[in-house]
Amino acid sequence: MDIQIKRRFDENELPDMRSVVADAEKIASGISIGETLFMKKHGVKSEGEYKQKMMKIRKIMKHTHIGWNDWSTTEQGFKRYMKS
Repeated sequence: MDIQIKRRFDENELPDMRSVVADAEKIASGISIGETLFMKKHGVKSEGEYKQKMMKIRKIMKHTHIGWNDWSTTEQGFKRYMKS
């Protein structure tokens, strides 16, 4: 049996991790994350802060992520699954 691997890129041509991290930090420095209703309700600056807060008081949490790859598909998904 011949196994053929279709590669989208050559790993040897990828940038080194220092470059990737530097680029990511540069991009992230220009992004501001707003405050969500969840953050307001729980008095936290991020979901991570909320999780740390709950771990300190030994509270079990459940995390649910609802969302698809774009807003249109997410909207369709909500409409479909909220009927169930």
